[in-house]
Amino acid sequence: MKQLLFLLFLCSFAFAQTGLFVEARDEQVYNNNQIALRLRVNNSTRETYNNVSLKYYIPYDASRTLQVNPYYVPSATVSQDVVGEQIEITIEIPTLAPGIFPNESGMSIGINYADWQSFDKTASPSYPNSNSFIVAENIAIITEGGETDPELGGETDPELGGETDPEIGGETDPEIGGGTDPVI
Repeated sequence: MKQLLFLLFLCSFAFAQTGLFVEARDEQVYNNNQIALRLRVNNSTRETYNNVSLKYYIPYDASRTLQVNPYYVPSATVSQDVVGEQIEITIEIPTLAPGIFPNESGMSIGINYADWQSFDKTASPSYPNSNSFIVAENIAIITEGGETDPELGGETDPELGGETDPEIGGETDPEIGGGTDPVI
């Protein structure tokens, strides 16, 4: 669990530094029967990204059925899967252009258990715990080609298939899967 939180934090921090980050809020922060999740993705880069995924995690309880209701997710799809001790909710965005996706209001996703009984929302490592939009450092962003690699201090370059290497001035290093680098 601690490793998952640490990885989510590092990935989100690295993307925030590159101008790509998620903002989230719970429209019903005081209602313990559901999470009324609003998400928006801010792309302040000049790049258009393809096949972007957001990952939201909730602790898995085998005795209960989690329902994920995508109320408003234009041009996106929502799925869920059990990953270890967590339920991973994935929001797939086919194309993420510069700006705010989908708009200032964000996507709307309801999360509740089938029996509508209360649950501890704050047990979720991805829970924003705010009724106003905040930068969600605990929701992973994965772009086509991979997610940020905190060990390299860079992000995957979807065009070249390689990762930036800060030791060579941010150029692509062929030793880690990229193209040629005139500096090496």
